Amino acid sequence: MLGRVSDADLRLLRVFSAVVECGGFAAAQALLNVSESTISTHMHDLETRLGLRLCQRGRGGFRLTEDGEAVFKAASDLFGSLDRFQGQIATRKRQLNGPLIIGMPDNIITHPEFPLSAAIDRFYGRDNAVHITVEVLTPRDLERGVLDGRLHLAITPRHQRVAGLRYEKLLSEPNYFYCGRKHPLFAQMKRKLSLDEIAAAGLVGRGYISNFDQRFFKDAPHHATAYSMEASAVLILSGRFGGFLPSTYAQRWVAAGEMRALRPDILSYAPDFFMVTRTGAEPGLAAKTFHGDLRAAAAGVKKGT
Repeated sequence: MLGRVSDADLRLLRVFSAVVECGGFAAAQALLNVSESTISTHMHDLETRLGLRLCQRGRGGFRLTEDGEAVFKAASDLFGSLDRFQGQIATRKRQLNGPLIIGMPDNIITHPEFPLSAAIDRFYGRDNAVHITVEVLTPRDLERGVLDGRLHLAITPRHQRVAGLRYEKLLSEPNYFYCGRKHPLFAQMKRKLSLDEIAAAGLVGRGYISNFDQRFFKDAPHHATAYSMEASAVLILSGRFGGFLPSTYAQRWVAAGEMRALRPDILSYAPDFFMVTRTGAEPGLAAKTFHGDLRAAAAGVKKGT
């Protein structure tokens, strides 16, 4: 039975939380930088300390028990409280320290106005001891992470307004509909292709945004599904499908003759990207400072400074 929580207990709980977030022992190796056998030993030690069975492993994969789910939630609450305590003390001392966790979507770094790197540079120009973590997630997971307090802020497109979140526009990103060089419509540049023709030749859907291209193709079925821009590019380059990509991301393949945009006159849109923070919660000094650095970096990138 766990009595007073020690530093050793906190380390074991962090290992357990990492295993849960990664979805298993093997997947947590890279994050924790230890062997699977070491993780297994730590998990056994934690279960012994708690007197509870936390998870099951086997052919069916990794799965939390009911007790494991309860311990994971309690551990998440505990670590959140510790982070808030650290942030509050740092604020009182006017020090920049503690964790800073930022979320972003995949493959937006090719956008010339993406300000995150410049903001990080500004932030670390100050004397601070902040440990920064950057996570790449889907738009829904980014919003959910900010809402539940796991992320201090996120940069994401807004596909719907979520109550409890504040959105500050940073940039827009033009998207066009592309096909690969082997696609049957690639060479047909002399005539205007109909949307029905394009849809029938194979559409890539985005698994994390429902009906994102319905404005163009109405109820046409998707023939493949991707959960990242990189996955979309792989499918498009196969020559079997067409799909939307950010123009700056697709540019390398367009320049090499491996992709081209189909009907760019009508198959285009430019989603806005926002800095997303949680309303009704006072950020710690580190997060508040970074908010300002991100705003300043975004303005500076647009001006070319």
